[in-house]
Amino acid sequence: MSNYYLLMKGDFAYNKSYSNGFPLGTVKRLDKYDQGALSSLYIVFRPKKVNTDFLSIYYDTNKWHREVMKLSAEGARNHGLLNIPVNSFFEKNIIIPIHEKEQLEIAKFLKRLEKIIALHQRKINILEALKKAYLNRIFPIISENIPRIRFNGINEEWERYKLGDLGSVAMNRRIFKDETSSNGEIPFYKIGTFGKKANAFITREKFEEYKHKYPYPQVGDTLISASGSIGRTVVYKGEEAYYQDSNIVWLKHDGNIDNTFLNQFYNIIKWNGVEGTTIKRLYNKNILNTEITLPSLIEQKEIGRFLNILDSITEFHQSKLNALKKLKKVYLNKMFI
Repeated sequence: MSNYYLLMKGDFAYNKSYSNGFPLGTVKRLDKYDQGALSSLYIVFRPKKVNTDFLSIYYDTNKWHREVMKLSAEGARNHGLLNIPVNSFFEKNIIIPIHEKEQLEIAKFLKRLEKIIALHQRKINILEALKKAYLNRIFPIISENIPRIRFNGINEEWERYKLGDLGSVAMNRRIFKDETSSNGEIPFYKIGTFGKKANAFITREKFEEYKHKYPYPQVGDTLISASGSIGRTVVYKGEEAYYQDSNIVWLKHDGNIDNTFLNQFYNIIKWNGVEGTTIKRLYNKNILNTEITLPSLIEQKEIGRFLNILDSITEFHQSKLNALKKLKKVYLNKMFI
């Protein structure tokens, strides 16, 4: 094949294409296949006198960026590609252990860590798939009133309602831009920071006044994003915070529906008048006209409790995964020069 390189398993390729998160491109080893073909736009090489597992991990760090930055600074960028000549790439310096035994030990250690990380990721994937399967079986399909999975001793049919039959849409009082600051006492969440870290704040005085005068979520209420990526949810846990009116809302009700059940229902909800459209806004009428099928309050609580336990297990493994990834990042930074 003209204009293509033939790679064998274990060969490396440098993709000079820069993108978000990879300002200097990436270097990867061919691992999954015995052979592969790549465009001549790539720089390909077969290492000698170095452990390739070590080198593969080395190129997952940013330690090689220093030398490549020098090369890229000398040439222009062309159609998304760094202008780095092949000869110049091979002349760059990298710092590695002299003894292959040390290279091997470093590679073995980090490969073990990667396997542990992959194991935790698989656990999370399995738990998420299990949760999805339970949601599809615990909640009845639209045309039915009985789910495919029931809890012991419960056999009553579910009843169909609209969310508007159960409550009303509530939101915080409007906060104007000149009432916020970049630092302060009470975080103010806008749609862009909903579920993330707030970058705006209001005074405690304003918070206390509005909290007592106007609608404010109760512990356990599920906040919903009504614009942008509509339908994203955050359970309010009692923290002192304020939320952007009309863009972040919740269903205010008198306890005729269990909040944990409602929060789980939002995972499978099909908003009235929104599904199948390009609408980027969830209006009050969309929420209130959305249908929901409800079991008894006892069964609601059982379902909510069961699915929350599954969520807690997933969150536990996710926190372990995040810690392991952070640990790997520290090791990569400390073990390579």
